[in-house]
Amino acid sequence: MVALAFDIVREARIAPGPLAPSVWVLHDGKPGMASQALGLAEATDFPFIEKPLSVRRPWAWLAPQLWLAPLRAVIVEAGGLEPPWPDLVISCGRNAVRPALAIRRASGSSARTALPGSTSGKKRTIGTRNSQDAKHAGAEA
Repeated sequence: MVALAFDIVREARIAPGPLAPSVWVLHDGKPGMASQALGLAEATDFPFIEKPLSVRRPWAWLAPQLWLAPLRAVIVEAGGLEPPWPDLVISCGRNAVRPALAIRRASGSSARTALPGSTSGKKRTIGTRNSQDAKHAGAEA
């Protein structure tokens, strides 16, 4: 999944335009999630805005998949989650992925999303082989 996130960052890096793209980094404040999201943001070499999120009640009691309005379910410590939408949203953590996807939807899909560590996106195999494939490949040779 991290390779997929780097593909999105690579696409954003070659996007045309004289200005650097705007980047938001969403995370739930947990150290591991914050370090993944911020590490990917720093790897882009673009200026970014970090937006730690906390979840409002009653949404805090529900799984993020059940949030009817993800942009209203969270409290943002740095500004809000309102237009103008960024060009790239990097999001990590179960409580930050739904708002990132809602931003992409609200922007008319113009905002790219990078979700390191997420399994909610399309699954993609990147040159991996399991032990059974290796056994069959050895038998054929």
